Amino acid sequence: MKLAKEQLEQAEQVFALASAQRFGDLPVPIVRSDAWQRLWQAAEEFKQELHASHPDAFQESVERCPLCQQVLDDESRSRFAAFADYFLQMSTGEHAEKRQLFEEAAYPFTAVQLDEALYEEVVKELQIDDGALANSIVNYLTACRNVKFFAESMKWNGGQTTAPDVPVLDPDPIQQMTLTLERRSGELRMAGDPDKSKSLVVRANELEARKWTADRRDQIIAEADRLDRNQRLEGALADTATTGITQKATELTQRYVTDELRAAFQTQLVKLGSAVPKVELVARPGEKGVAYYRLTLASSTVRGAGIQGVLSEGEIRTISLSAFICELSTEGTGSAVVFDDPISSLDIHNRERVATELVQLASQRQVIVFTHDLFFLMSLVECGKLHKAPVSTSMLKALPTGPGFVSQDVPWEAMKFSAHIGRLNERCQEARRLTDVGAYEPLVAQICTDLRKAVERSVEEVLLSEVVMRYRRQLHVSMIKKLAAIDSDDLDLLDRLMTDYSRFQHDQTPSSQAPLPHIDQIESDLASLSSWAKTFRKKTAVL
Repeated sequence: MKLAKEQLEQAEQVFALASAQRFGDLPVPIVRSDAWQRLWQAAEEFKQELHASHPDAFQESVERCPLCQQVLDDESRSRFAAFADYFLQMSTGEHAEKRQLFEEAAYPFTAVQLDEALYEEVVKELQIDDGALANSIVNYLTACRNVKFFAESMKWNGGQTTAPDVPVLDPDPIQQMTLTLERRSGELRMAGDPDKSKSLVVRANELEARKWTADRRDQIIAEADRLDRNQRLEGALADTATTGITQKATELTQRYVTDELRAAFQTQLVKLGSAVPKVELVARPGEKGVAYYRLTLASSTVRGAGIQGVLSEGEIRTISLSAFICELSTEGTGSAVVFDDPISSLDIHNRERVATELVQLASQRQVIVFTHDLFFLMSLVECGKLHKAPVSTSMLKALPTGPGFVSQDVPWEAMKFSAHIGRLNERCQEARRLTDVGAYEPLVAQICTDLRKAVERSVEEVLLSEVVMRYRRQLHVSMIKKLAAIDSDDLDLLDRLMTDYSRFQHDQTPSSQAPLPHIDQIESDLASLSSWAKTFRKKTAVL
């Protein structure tokens, strides 16, 4: 179309140039304008109508005006002839041909009906079914109107400088929508038939159900997840039901474990407390896959009598320890065990047995024992030495800042003599650094008290060569021969130190209160005690 327009404009320019040369001297300056051309065409139509309606009155002659039949002079006749030739050339020449080609090229674009009112209702309906397709059609129609406007502007005033792109619309979605609408219209027509409308009712109910489901999508998903979790939990509970496991465990325990466990329990009970009345280990129904036992008095004459109502607290403690250690023997792991004051309510003989048993148990696993009984502590240490089992001791103390302070020491009464001497020397150095009398005197008083205890410890450990020791029942008879090394000088030194430092152990009246010795005196006495111990041990070493 643009090419046809360009060719038409070229032909019009040529024709306008020729016309300007022909009519340039006319007194009327607007010849060849549209209004002038319409005037000529109207005159031609009038002439034809006049000729048809009044043939007698009309005379076709070059000497008369075809409109008013007035006789023309030579100049007028020449001008009419030029006008007639001009319009003949317009209708038959190259200019007319090019215009015809342009009109034919522009017609497909200018003749199409693109008013919005023609498609408004259709687009609204289509928007309900397929909004994307409706929007694409609206955009296509808008582009088509731009093309039509361009074609019309080309026809009347030369057109725009840049032609818009010719829009392209994919027909497949429209055809698919057409088929859908036709099918839907067929279904609607079927709705009038009762037999055929049943399927439509079912379909409508299905669509309504889908809409209801879509509106509650989140709630339905949450409920489905909840039901799924419940089902999985119920399955897990069923998989972990312990009834069968309990029955099988009870069966296997009675077949392979009970007799062995009973025998081990009786053996362990004899080790810990031979005087405890005879009790029996009896299997009872298991629960949740675990086999259980109960203890009963053997040959009890009182029906329903339990061991708690008959035995003493110490006997029950012995039985409990025996059962616990016996159960450990059946365990496959070597995990650590912790005992909290296991000798409570036990006599001295049973305490030694418990200490021996715990040290033997320590050869199989780590054993941690909490106790406040010094005799039991020393029994554990002595048993550890006897069975060559490593024993590590720690002490929990309460300080002014609060309880729970952990120290690697043992109580002062359980320390070795050499440890006493070393610790007392450290405290003397600490006392020398103090400048506050309120802190110095309590520390020196405590040093004096502990020095007396160190003298007592030297009598047991050094002078008597550990023949007899507090917190130990054994007598080392073989060491009695070393007592021959004792002379009066040894006794005089120990007696003097015991006398000097014992007076700080007793309550004193304000008038008779003994003054605390000077730190120099204390250090001198410590040095004397330490030197004596070394000399005496050398004497006994040869015996």
